[in-house]
Amino acid sequence: MNIGIRLDSVNDQTLKILITTNNERICTSMECQKITHLELLFEDESWIFFQKFARVDDVHSKNLPQEICNECERLPLTIKIVESSLKGRPESEWCRALKKLRDSKASNDEGGVTSTFSCLKLCFGYLLRPETKQLFLMCSLFPEDYHIPIEDLLRYAVGLSVEERISLPSRRSLFEVNISQLLDSGLLMRGSVKMHDVVHDAALWIANRSDKGKMLINVDKPLSIVAEDNKIRDCFAVSSWWYNESPSFCQLHAPNLKMLLLNISAYGSLNSLDLSHLTFEGIQGLEVFSLTINYKTAPLSLPPSIQSLTNVPALCLNGLEFADISFIESLIRLEVLDLRRSTKFLLK
Repeated sequence: MNIGIRLDSVNDQTLKILITTNNERICTSMECQKITHLELLFEDESWIFFQKFARVDDVHSKNLPQEICNECERLPLTIKIVESSLKGRPESEWCRALKKLRDSKASNDEGGVTSTFSCLKLCFGYLLRPETKQLFLMCSLFPEDYHIPIEDLLRYAVGLSVEERISLPSRRSLFEVNISQLLDSGLLMRGSVKMHDVVHDAALWIANRSDKGKMLINVDKPLSIVAEDNKIRDCFAVSSWWYNESPSFCQLHAPNLKMLLLNISAYGSLNSLDLSHLTFEGIQGLEVFSLTINYKTAPLSLPPSIQSLTNVPALCLNGLEFADISFIESLIRLEVLDLRRSTKFLLK
């Protein structure tokens, strides 16, 4: 099957493939014939783009929107997200937003943070519900450019929910409202759910400075490597994504950990998965535990300490083979159990 943009109607084999990336090394490694750099917008282009989305007529001071547009520094992504957050808000909110952007730029405690991050932090602050903010930060636990399944997000959100008395259908409705707000604000992209690379980096930056606790994501590293430098100790959430035929685990001591996502892409021969060295006694406060094997299924050996996860409302074990899952009876707070692509169950 041919893919690409046909260059002429005579030769069907003459095709052009267009690649977009924010990393020039990718173009070099793929030996692209021509590299075109996309520069920032001109000032007049930025203002036209800003006016296209923002309701500038609703703001009394005409200079105010243009000043905020200037703080976005001609980056289309930032302009789109900022104007979406301010659209329809009173002039006082626009003034407050401009002051925040300028104060953030002038502050010495930002540690060289780009104005883009400052703009995205401002937009994050306009998310009204704590659940919406948590959902946004949760999306940063997935790798860049990852198409995040909405149902997975829902399961994790239920696990972290403080509203235990609300029924699952009601929590689904609230979740859908939160997703819609993030999509409308431009902080998430449509098509499953996806984060722009810049927004992904900003979300991790915001999460690691929040009062709730740090988030740690490692791509292509096993959990044993993630835990080596003890950064995991004070984390609120940790995700580890790696491509390894022989994944290794270790004892964890992370009393503040609420969410642990482990994702293994097993392309080759993965005969079994041994979690006997993953002692759950050091992470008893866990509320969401997800372990996924992609591309195949593998037998799983669980340590007895998994019965200590009595606080877990959401448990996801995908692509695994069990001899016994009677341990589930001890998980007294369990609300969501996801066993997709898992086989050979035997309840005692």
